[in-house]
Amino acid sequence: MDKLEMATMRAAQAEQLKTNPLFEMAFDQTRAAILETWAELPTSDDENARDLHRMLKCLERVKRCIDIHIDTGKLAKIEIEGRAKRMLNMGGRRG
Repeated sequence: MDKLEMATMRAAQAEQLKTNPLFEMAFDQTRAAILETWAELPTSDDENARDLHRMLKCLERVKRCIDIHIDTGKLAKIEIEGRAKRMLNMGGRRG
């Protein structure tokens, strides 16, 4: 399996993950828990506020990573289709 095929496979897996209701629920509940904890912090608790901010950013990064795999897979699929089309065109010229 080449890199493009791997990218399309990862994209399909990422799409399944992103649209999985359990993943969505877990992601939303985790985000809500972080925000709730952050909102309850005393304003003087800078260290924990920074930690919670980092947690929120990491959670967002997970979603962004999944989206990147989906987008990369779409581009790989286009490239694979282009290769197939070029192969067909080359075959037609020879015959």
